[in-house]
Amino acid sequence: MKHSIIDFTQVLMGTGVLHGLLLLLPLNLMSDDDLSEFLGDDGFTYDIEKHGEKKFIFNELDRVKAKFREVMSTETTLEDKNGKKLSFISIMKFIDAMKIQINKLRLIIDHEYSYGDNTHKPTNTKYVVARTYWIDNKGKKYRKFTKTMGPADKVKVNGVIPDFKKREVERELDAMMWNEYLKEYKHE
Repeated sequence: MKHSIIDFTQVLMGTGVLHGLLLLLPLNLMSDDDLSEFLGDDGFTYDIEKHGEKKFIFNELDRVKAKFREVMSTETTLEDKNGKKLSFISIMKFIDAMKIQINKLRLIIDHEYSYGDNTHKPTNTKYVVARTYWIDNKGKKYRKFTKTMGPADKVKVNGVIPDFKKREVERELDAMMWNEYLKEYKHE
């Protein structure tokens, strides 16, 4: 019986089986150049007038990207917190998780807001609502953050939301996004 286990292990680790497993790997693995491009192109640059209040988020983005670069430039075996060697799948999951974390920071820094009216059916009162998106753990954007600004007749002036009210609610949505980020990554 012991010989059949050894034979099975040898077959499983045979060149043909390993070659077949390698064919199952995704063809679009991120090359070093692609990684450098991903880390180097945030899609925006720091502008004190536009991003002045978000400098600390830029600093966090730089810290996370530096950590990612450091780990990815390692030429030795990667290990988890307990010293156990990471499998290929674990490394791929780590890369995806780091990319998502970086994209969340980029989203906090530079994102769009949408405004709309919701009607409270029992009273038929229209309320102005501001919304923005978040990124789930698979990297997909979805609408998560909503802030009610108040009744439309008290928020809008001549049918338009004044800029100062937009800036105020945008700061609140930014704070919600930052708090969500901290909740998700506070252990780092």
